[in-house]
Order: sequence, then C-alpha cells, then structure tokens
Amino acid sequence: MWFAVGGKTFRFFIEEFCLITGLECGHDPPLEVKEKKDGCGSFRSSMLNGEVRFNNKTLEANFKSAYSDSDEDMVKLALLYFLETVLFGKDQKVFIGAHHVELLEDLDTFNKYPWGRKCYETTLNSLQRDLRKMAKDYHITSKKTVSGKKRKRQANKENDGIRQYALHGFPYAFQIWACEAIPTIGVQIANKSGALLPRIVNWITPGTPDATHVIKSLDRKNTQVLKKLKPTP
Repeated sequence: MWFAVGGKTFRFFIEEFCLITGLECGHDPPLEVKEKKDGCGSFRSSMLNGEVRFNNKTLEANFKSAYSDSDEDMVKLALLYFLETVLFGKDQKVFIGAHHVELLEDLDTFNKYPWGRKCYETTLNSLQRDLRKMAKDYHITSKKTVSGKKRKRQANKENDGIRQYALHGFPYAFQIWACEAIPTIGVQIANKSGALLPRIVNWITPGTPDATHVIKSLDRKNTQVLKKLKPTP
C-alpha cells in the first residue's frame, strides 16, 4: 500500500512488515495437518473443552482460568491467545478459525507457518477498508448544505475534528513502520534505543500520540520520508 506525505510517496509492503516484526512472511507451505480426535489427548479436548466453534471472549476466559500438568499444552494455549488477540487483533465476538487450532497439534508446524503474511494481510485489509469508509464519509459530509450561522459553525467543528477508526490485525507494527519511514514523526511519538532485530523491539511508545501535532508535521513539505525500508546489513 502506498502513502503520500508532502508530495512524496512511500510504501507499506509485506517487506516492510517483515523487517519491522521479524515474523515469517513466506508463502503457505503445502501442509496437511491432521488433528487428533477428541478424547485422544488433543489440544482442543484438553485445553478448549473440545469446543469446535468459539470466539476470542471464550478463548480469553479459558486462558485466564487454564491449568494443566502439561507444559506443552499451556504453551500452546498461550500461543493461540497471543496469535488471536495481538497479531490478529480480532474483536472478542469474532470466531477463531479451526485451522489455527489444528496447526497447534504440532508446534514445529505451527512455528514454521507464515503467520507474518497472514497478519500483514489482515492488517492491510482492515486499513484499506477503514480508509475507504473515511473517504466516503468525508465526501458525503462535504456535499451537505448547511444553512444558518449556528449550523455552519457546528459543521466546521465536525469537519475539523479528528476522525477515528479501529484497526484490526497488528496495527502496532503499522505504527512502528511509520516511525521508521517518517523519522521526524518517530522522534515525536516514540523513543528509540538500540539497533536490535526485529526493529519493533527498539521502539517504545510512552503514550497516545497527539494526532493534531502529527498531522501538522505531515503537512510540511520538507518532511523527510523513506520510500522503502532497507534491510539491516
């Protein structure tokens, strides 16, 4: 996906996402994962009460109350919880794909799976959908005819307000990419220390950025942007 700041274009491609997160971003391997049947020691039966269809709310409840003599099962549950709530950032009501649970039956297979690519696609789709909606709402609002001084002041206030939207996927990676791609923004909204890999571990965001201040910086013609991120030598 391409962006433009001060007349300069720069990109948020899967290569940038991979450099930021360090996640596996290859293509889907030809996997055939066969889940153990319930009652035969499967992860689903031992840690998810055998449930086939459940959402993030149920997963969170299971995670908080989980207990098992099997360290491996506890690790698998933690991996699933991290995957669904952090990397995919789903709403609590969204159901979890059965394929994700099936992959956990074999940790080597799960760890080699290109979660980075899936996470990037989820984040990008959410970003594109929300930006299209914001653009549509903006055009609809700008076409409205407002009469009377009071209503005009109200309309101007609404148009000047900061529009908000909720990203799904891994929006924190998008934020850190912005810090890397627009250095002046990076120093304003976050603190960077070190040059470790993946790059996401070098940044700390102390709080919610001031959107108004960030927008003013983006409007400056001399704002430096990096068209694409280069791999660390």
